[in-house]
Amino acid sequence: MFCIIVNNNFYYVVNVRDNKILLGFNFVRDAFAYIAELYISNNYILKTSIVLIKVPVYINTIKYNPNYNFLYNELMFVELSNLWIYPNLLHNYNYHDTYGYNNIQNYESNEVIEEKFDEEVKKEELIKQIQPEVLNSIKIKNLKNKQFEKLKSENNIINDNIKKKKSSKKLYWVIFLLIIILLVSSLIGVGLYLFLLNNNSNGNTNNGNNPNNEIEKIFDNNEIDFIKKIDYVKSISYDEQIKDLEVVDKNYEDEFIVTFDTTNNLINIEVKEETLIGNYNLKFKTVEFNLEEQIKINVKEPVNIFDKDISPIRVTVNTSLEINYNKQVDELQIVSYSKLGIVNASINTNNFKVILNGLDIGETTITFSATNALKESIIVIVYNDESKEKINLDKKELTLDIIDGVRPKETISYNSKINNLKLKQSPDFLKVTIESSIIIVEALSEGFSNLEFYADNAIESEFLKVNVNEINTPIIDEVSDIELSIKDDPINKTVQIKNKIEGEKLDINNKSSNIAEVTYDDNKSVLTIKPLEIGSTNITLKYKNATNRYFKVTVVDLFDISKFEIIMDYVQGFEEKTKDQDLNDKDKELLISELFKLNGYVNNEYKKYKNDLILNNFHTIQGQKINRKFNLSSKSGSKLVKGKLVDVFFRASPLDLSDKENQIKTVGSNITDLKSNELSDKNKVSNSILQYFISLNKDLNPMNIKNVEIKKGSAVNKNSSGNAEGLYNLIIKAKDNQNDIKNETSFKFGVFWIEGKEFFVDIESLFN
Repeated sequence: MFCIIVNNNFYYVVNVRDNKILLGFNFVRDAFAYIAELYISNNYILKTSIVLIKVPVYINTIKYNPNYNFLYNELMFVELSNLWIYPNLLHNYNYHDTYGYNNIQNYESNEVIEEKFDEEVKKEELIKQIQPEVLNSIKIKNLKNKQFEKLKSENNIINDNIKKKKSSKKLYWVIFLLIIILLVSSLIGVGLYLFLLNNNSNGNTNNGNNPNNEIEKIFDNNEIDFIKKIDYVKSISYDEQIKDLEVVDKNYEDEFIVTFDTTNNLINIEVKEETLIGNYNLKFKTVEFNLEEQIKINVKEPVNIFDKDISPIRVTVNTSLEINYNKQVDELQIVSYSKLGIVNASINTNNFKVILNGLDIGETTITFSATNALKESIIVIVYNDESKEKINLDKKELTLDIIDGVRPKETISYNSKINNLKLKQSPDFLKVTIESSIIIVEALSEGFSNLEFYADNAIESEFLKVNVNEINTPIIDEVSDIELSIKDDPINKTVQIKNKIEGEKLDINNKSSNIAEVTYDDNKSVLTIKPLEIGSTNITLKYKNATNRYFKVTVVDLFDISKFEIIMDYVQGFEEKTKDQDLNDKDKELLISELFKLNGYVNNEYKKYKNDLILNNFHTIQGQKINRKFNLSSKSGSKLVKGKLVDVFFRASPLDLSDKENQIKTVGSNITDLKSNELSDKNKVSNSILQYFISLNKDLNPMNIKNVEIKKGSAVNKNSSGNAEGLYNLIIKAKDNQNDIKNETSFKFGVFWIEGKEFFVDIESLFN
């Protein structure tokens, strides 16, 4: 006798008599089990006909544990006798043949495999192959609705067919035997069912319906405290009967990481670094026991052990001093002394005091820890009880302005009788150097701090307030001279003002307004120039605190291209084009358009002149495969444009500074174009170095200074330790948001030679 046991969508065929599993298969597709029944020969190798019955799973919820160490959620009880089940007939199930039964045929495929026979089996042969004891009836308990009626109908049809094929004498015997077998099987099945039902009433409950094993709470403790930056992971236990515990609200994932240790029935909660101080609730649920509970999580600030300004502390030799610590501190401990033998510290937990006993002249730092506080240190100075001095800083407040990257320094004097003056803590935005009787404060970046100075023989600490501002003066974009034809429409030029001052406007001074009209749209940063009559005028652009910009506008009868800038950037689409014959009309128009843009004509002004221009002599440059040149001239007799350009340059691919094949020159001699009062100006020194680098490479690799910059943190002074070459050394890199140049290269040069002598420039301070 066999039964089908269903647990978590896995089906087991079990021999009820000896409690052995015959086979198991995964339920995959739908809520039906497929069972092969009838017409099964004793030797499955013979090709006999097989009927596949589709049985719907409508089953009472019952737990059954017949010594298999399984907890079954459902039980489908099927009375079978002498049944052979072929795994290749199980549709879309994974079959595990681990039971060693030779009568089970194993196929790797999960598809339905229906046996096809070369020829029909004759009725007489089929009757001979059928075992006389084959059970032809299946009784399924708890099957409901139409599926049961269908199964019953199909089973009756099969029985009718068998009856028709047998002689009346054999038919009686078969019916008689089948009835006997059915009655016996039914009695055994009912007995087993009642046994299991009774056994289930004494076992574990499902979904919390068994009152003998109900639980009232998920957790014994529903609250956890975390001290920020001290506590990172804590665990909380839950009832061992719960197997399906889960978090209800997933919004916690920004603050916490929750993992389940099912072996030890623990929930591990980890506080993330970015979690804010506050109270949080995590909700958990178990469907099995129909319970929901919250865990309250309190994320707290660590407490301070000592008052903020308690250090440094002065103690005389052979005396004691008591200092208070925060009463909220738990389990205060001494971690370490930076120097032993100077002072001995002990902790009085009853009165929340630390007792310091001076042992010997000197200074030490004592570090403390606590369970609810971060580590804190105090400086202790032990001295002889001799005369003390005031530090007497000559300034109490200091304001430093970093203007256009130039770092200012200020010197403060103090009492020369002070021994071993020290700064308690140096902020990142300042560089503080203490020398005999003076303090040098250098501004590195914007910030504010109240500096505390102390000394071995000082009566008390003294403070210096330092405020650093970064001020960048406005800069007006450079505007090149412009030549327009009297027949031209107004042109627009973009003119940006860096470091604008709120409320200030660009002022335009036009010397001859009758020649050209010049206006500026402050919102769009656009300068519009309209030609009025032939002639020239000088334009001055003014802005508060900025250096004035000057440019000249010339209005002529014909548009003259001969004064155009001819060094263009990368133009895409010409990698495979090297001669005039390779260019089509669109190629030529693109090059003319880019040339006009380079010279400030950004609104398709070129279209007015393109039919009067000739582009020719398109060629590569020897030794540099990515460079191209061409000539551009006006057509003879043109009434719109005049002039000629020779060797207009552009790149067919971006210039890779790191590619040795491009033959970038990376070593120079001396920089000579600066003045001595400009050597601390970061912008002017940077511009001078870049212009020198560009001039070294102008023949083979022309570059525009707007596309390169000095890499921050790469500068090395010529006299730095480890710099054996004795040269200034830095990295020049391609700027972002441009496509003419890419990557970077090192650049070395000798000295700054200014006005007939060598000057040292601290490029590390300027660029790092």
